[in-house]
Amino acid sequence: IFVERPDLVVMKLPALDPDDSMQVAELLHSCQTVPVIFLRDKKEADYFLKLNTVFLDDYLAAPRLYHLRAHTFGGAAAPEDHTAIVSHDADEPYYLSSIEVTKLLKDIFDNLGMGMAVYKVEGNGDDFIFKDLNLIGRSIDKVTEEEVIGRSVLKVFPAVKKMGLFDVFRRVFATGLPEKQTLTHYDDKRISGYRENYVCKFQADEIVAFYSDLTDRKTAEEQLAFSELRYRTLFEQSKSPILLLKSNGDIFEVNNQACGLLQYTASELTGQKLSGLAPRRERTPLKKLLQTVNAEGSAQLRTRLLCNDGSEIDVEINAKLIELTRPMIHVVVRDITTENRLLESMRRSESLYRELYQNSPNGILLVDREGVILSVNTVFCKRFERKETDFLGLHFSRMPGIGAGEISRLVTEYKNLVDGKKVAPFVISYHTGGGTVRRARLFSHALLNDGEIEYIFIMIHDITEQLLLLDSLQEVQHKYDALLKSSGGVIFQGAVDFTFTFLHGEIESLTGYTAPEFVKGKIRWDQLIFHEDIPPLKDSIKRIVTVPGVRVKREYRIRRKNGSLAWISETVSYTHLRAH
Repeated sequence: IFVERPDLVVMKLPALDPDDSMQVAELLHSCQTVPVIFLRDKKEADYFLKLNTVFLDDYLAAPRLYHLRAHTFGGAAAPEDHTAIVSHDADEPYYLSSIEVTKLLKDIFDNLGMGMAVYKVEGNGDDFIFKDLNLIGRSIDKVTEEEVIGRSVLKVFPAVKKMGLFDVFRRVFATGLPEKQTLTHYDDKRISGYRENYVCKFQADEIVAFYSDLTDRKTAEEQLAFSELRYRTLFEQSKSPILLLKSNGDIFEVNNQACGLLQYTASELTGQKLSGLAPRRERTPLKKLLQTVNAEGSAQLRTRLLCNDGSEIDVEINAKLIELTRPMIHVVVRDITTENRLLESMRRSESLYRELYQNSPNGILLVDREGVILSVNTVFCKRFERKETDFLGLHFSRMPGIGAGEISRLVTEYKNLVDGKKVAPFVISYHTGGGTVRRARLFSHALLNDGEIEYIFIMIHDITEQLLLLDSLQEVQHKYDALLKSSGGVIFQGAVDFTFTFLHGEIESLTGYTAPEFVKGKIRWDQLIFHEDIPPLKDSIKRIVTVPGVRVKREYRIRRKNGSLAWISETVSYTHLRAH
């Protein structure tokens, strides 16, 4: 008792000898803030003993009830019909009547911290009748005392057999051994949720069930499992090399792309320090990166990593703190070796740089630190339909062909580059010298000289045709979807040899054959065409194939599966993939 420092001490009241009284006094002194209940009635004492054995030892982390030998407190005797109670804030005992003790016990019963139900056993475990249900139990199950006391558990909870708890009741009653039912789902027309039960025998004809509502915890676990599954899918299918680190920098997991980049197996990388994959001169910046991520949530670094074969690669690391079952660092690695080599080559060889510069398939603009345009390549002038002299010497914010809104974005990103920040690619609109509006994706990068920004390299990749193509494809898709929904006939997709890969519509009512029979090749469309109509059909197919974009409307006869003839009217066009 002295070592465990109980939350509550329960003692029987009748007189002790002086030595025992001294021990009791020492006990109370050692407990200090621990309430002590003196019980004078054996029935009350036995109740606490049973409650202790059945419930508290198994379900509460700290509280313990202790029953000691009978004693008097300080020589004082309690009234015959009262029970003495001493708490930490009272020097002398005070006395409660049996009614007050009953209320105290009821308060303990109702506030155990979980649901508690007492059942009377009928027959040999044929049924279990509610004798009592505490306040928390009534709250969990959304019932009142009047709705449960004296009623069968089968009536109050009709799904109790389905969840297996009724069988637990019967086993506990038969064996006398307590039993725990782990997390189980209960569901009837009135309530639904996850419960965890602990059942024990209380009296010869009574059992007690302690239970908790763990629905919120189960729901949270399921949501977490779903989130982790979604993360796992993205992690494995990502085209970028990804490493998952513990907060101390130990590699916890890697995807296949990371293994391929670094030329290690997953088992070889797992458990290593991220800094251990870097050359010695790069390890300190990597450690600082992890410190920044843990403190601020994210960080970025350009550094070098060592591959398994000893070679070094230039990489850009983007790290972010995420919450899974515990805080982890999500690291995306981008191989920038080729990019850096290109920039280095441009610095080393002006002639090579000029050749690459002018022959690039994309427009390139070079400005100085102050924003003045120093050079534009041929493709840039071609895209804008302007001369080189229209740009040289101008501040980029006055560049012709770009609207005020786009200029504002350019100025903002330029300032970010000058401040040493990374700028992600973004899309702009521009007007050519001929007045045409075009769209381009803009990439920018700061060129350094001895660690200082000397130039800003801007590359413009025109995506006008790409966007127009996407718009056209979306329009075609919308029209095609509308046609599929509204068509009362048959829409097909197939090759010029009359084999189909797709059919939609009332093909069976039209021909007597099902769509799968055509798609699987069990029947060919030309086998149904009336023999006199085949030659002109073949001529129209030749025309469709040889004349781009032509669409032919034709009528001919087919013979149905039942032998009857039907007239067909169809419109056919041709793509480079297949006829429609």
